Formats: sequence, C-alpha cells, structure tokens
Amino acid sequence: MNGGEALDAVDEFSSVDPAIFTLSRTSANEVLYDGAAIEQETGLECRLVMTACWAPDHRLRWQAEFNEDLPPNLIYGSGDYSFILKSADAYADTLLDKLDGFPTSNRTLRGSIGRSFLAGRSDQAASYVKIRWVNLADMGNGLPLDPPEGVAGHRWRGRQRWFMGDWEMVIDARPDLQDTIEELRESLGFAVTHLATLRRIDRTPFTPEELEPALFAYQLAASFALSRWASPSLSAGVDNSGVVVWREWGSRRADKIKGVYRWWSRHLEPIEDIVARVGCRALHPQWGMAAKLIIQGYLASTHGGFVEERITVGFAALEQLGWQRNVTEDGADEKQYDWGLSASKRLRMALDAASVPLDVPASLPLLQEFVTLHGNEKKEPLDGPNAVALVRHKLMHPKDPQILYGRKDLVTEAWQLLETYLQLLILHWIGYSGMVKDSVMLLNSTQTIWPAPWPKSPAP
Repeated sequence: MNGGEALDAVDEFSSVDPAIFTLSRTSANEVLYDGAAIEQETGLECRLVMTACWAPDHRLRWQAEFNEDLPPNLIYGSGDYSFILKSADAYADTLLDKLDGFPTSNRTLRGSIGRSFLAGRSDQAASYVKIRWVNLADMGNGLPLDPPEGVAGHRWRGRQRWFMGDWEMVIDARPDLQDTIEELRESLGFAVTHLATLRRIDRTPFTPEELEPALFAYQLAASFALSRWASPSLSAGVDNSGVVVWREWGSRRADKIKGVYRWWSRHLEPIEDIVARVGCRALHPQWGMAAKLIIQGYLASTHGGFVEERITVGFAALEQLGWQRNVTEDGADEKQYDWGLSASKRLRMALDAASVPLDVPASLPLLQEFVTLHGNEKKEPLDGPNAVALVRHKLMHPKDPQILYGRKDLVTEAWQLLETYLQLLILHWIGYSGMVKDSVMLLNSTQTIWPAPWPKSPAP
C-alpha cells in the first residue's frame, strides 16, 4: 500500500498534541510515575518517583520517600528493593522487582535501573502508541501544523508520515526545532525534538511484542540517515477508547547531536524513502537480524572511541554485508567466497557491483602513499580496497607500529575511506538511488554531493 492510499482525510492524528508546546529545550528527562507504592519486604507505603533519564547517563532513576524512619532491614539489607505501584490506572498493581538502591536518609531510598521494561497491562492490545523522539534532527519540511485553540503560536511545516512495511508513523517536529537543535549542539545534551504516533496501516490493534520490531526498525532507519543514534522512546500504548494501557519505561539509546558527519541531510532526498528502504530490510522475516547487525555496525563505526575501534567494527559490518548479499541472498558457494577470496577482493567485488570508483581519492594522500609502498604484499591492485584491508590487517596483527603510526593521520584516512565504502554499499543494498554526501570526494574530485553511481532502483 502506498502513502496516498493509506491517508484518511481526517483521522485521530489530525491535531497536534498540545504537549509539544511544553517540551524542554535542555532536557529529555521525564517523570514516568509519581504516586503511592508499597515496599514489599516491610509492607510500608511510600511515595515512589520514577524518572527516565538521558543525562548524565541513559538510566531509570527512582526515589522512595517514607512517612516514618526506615527499619534496619531496609537500611542494612542487600540493596535490592521491590515495590508494587498503587496509583495511576494503567500501572496499578505493577510489580517493580529487585531495584538496585541505597538509603540516602532515614526515610528515603534511591537508586537506578539500567534496563527498560513495560509497565501497565502488557497483555492488552493497543490501537496506536504515542512516542517521544529524543535528539532526532531537522528531517525536512512536512505538512502544516497549527497550534490548538487557546495555545499561542503560529503555523509551521512540521508533520511527516513515515511508512514501513505494515506500519505508519506520524511524526511532528516541535515548532521551535531549530532553536532547540542549536541549544543541543552547544550543550551536548538531550531533548525531545519530535512527538509521534505509530499504528498499523490497516488499523488492527497490536501487542507490545508485535510493536517492538517495528519500533526498533524505525529507530535504525532514522539513525542510519543521521549516522548516529536517535531515540524513539517511552512508547505509550493507547486502546480504542483513548486510554493508555501500557508504557515503555526506559531510555533507548541516543547520541549527542554534535560531532558526527552524516551522509544524509534534508536537502538531499526525502527521509521517507530511507525509512521505507531500511525498514524493508530490518523487518524481513529471514534476513532482518543480519540487516540490524549491519546497520548497528555502521553506527558503531561512525564516531566515538578510538579510530582503530571504528575501523575494526566497520570492516566487520562490510564483511557481514558481503556475506549477506553474496552467500545468503545470491547463493554463492560459502567456501569459495570465504576462503577463495581475500578481504580486499571481496570488498573490490562489492564496489565494482555498485559502480563505486576503486582508486584512493586524492583527498587522502597518506593512504595513497601507504598503499603504494606496502600494497604489493599480496600482489593486489594498489587501490582503495587494498589500502583499507591492509590497514585493518596491520591493526589486527600488529608488528612494527611505525608502519601505521609513523605517518600522522594515516589511520584516520583509512577510516574515512572505509566509512564512505560502508555508507555507499549499504545504500546500494537497500536500493537507494538518490543523492549522497561524499566527504572524501571518492565519486567526484571537485564536489562532495553527487548522485549515487549505480542505476536507479524502484520504490520498495
């Protein structure tokens, strides 16, 4: 079903959520529960506050305040506490078991949880879910939105619809998105940048178990476009009467906005096409796991840690992608592909299939010099696949460190070329054929924005 067939003239998502006008620019943290609870070991009632946090780390933080001094078994016990929630309809009688914590006063316990879980009536199906996107970005202009009656503001173009398999996400950018993003770049913090709703295209209800693969696929697709993690979190399942029946408690992974060079921007191609194509792979019944590993490998290789780590995980993602395309999908002989071809030959074959130039670009002079001096070790062409594979080999099997580290920034140049290869080969694999941003000028020596070099592909 295409987008036009799925749209209703008017539906329950036609109005913008008023909460979008109250979002903080400086914090994505949100109180998930603030109400009565019963501590299980003692039966004492307390006020329990549970907060989803992105800073200083991605955790759930909790605090229990009692009306009387804590007994010794709570102060000097194991540090594992359990509570039953007693208020809020969706969460009443929810058990929070074995929470790690410690006393901070005679009447207060406090702790944190690194895992996410589902609170509420998880056995009930939802008609749609409400979602808060943390540290997304400007994903391009969309449909116009107007402030609700009684809310001050002006019209802005902030709504998009992202289709993925059997699912539809309606995503609204906050009206002050640009100012919020600028503040996040300065603060290196986290904030809710978009509110969204997600449902099946045919409107059939779904369980949390059915939702999770689609929600993660949406996260992978948006994160792949941004070359960093963005977080669709705190999904709240709403039944057909408009009541929240369950909610995700936890902060999914999100990266800081600044410091990552991404291949996509809203000036290139509509994000909807990327979402649909990545989703088609991530939700594939047989190949979805491989797709998820490849995209996650790419994200892990884009930033953070040492450059050597990025090369290692990025090359692993390239190998996974090559195996997926050649052996799993095209039926190549396993032994011939694995043992009969070197790593550089496998990479060269993939680049040839995508019509990607093989020469080391002039923008990477140290890597050009390196492959010229050392690339004949295995009698292979003195090209980019040879250079990248050789650097990775010498990182994994180190001998003389002077070879790599005697040339300042050589390893960084190898990582830059590997990143470009990985981006282009994933895009080729998912059938994308729009414009790309080529930071090393591999496709063209005079500009960084260029059409994908392979033929155009049909819509997913």
